[in-house]
Amino acid sequence: MDAFTAWETGEPTPRPWQVAFEASTNSDINPLRYSLLGINAHINYDLPHALLAVISEDDFRNDDIIAVRAYVDSILVKRVPEEDKRLAAVEEPGDRTLIDHVMKPEPRRHKAPAQRQAGEGVAEHPHSQP
Repeated sequence: MDAFTAWETGEPTPRPWQVAFEASTNSDINPLRYSLLGINAHINYDLPHALLAVISEDDFRNDDIIAVRAYVDSILVKRVPEEDKRLAAVEEPGDRTLIDHVMKPEPRRHKAPAQRQAGEGVAEHPHSQP
């Protein structure tokens, strides 16, 4: 709730949440889209920060934890094309923008763990350094 409170009070808001909250104020955007932006902010921003807060430096480099993170990331990456199909099924003609077409999900190999996708703050965290 910290991001929402920050947004509501005009305080600095983490960029992924700022994008989601701004989208929710645009009546031209399908509510499903801004819901997905919120899910994205939670998975790719909040979750890595939470993990960094509770995992010790030794555990962060533990092979079992690394394997679990890679497994979770691989599930999320595999779901993107299917979720895109579901979203397309409920869209109206013209709902997709040029950016939507350019950023169309494509099947790809797992490239980066979630903590690298979290953006601001995580890269500076001492546990996130190789």
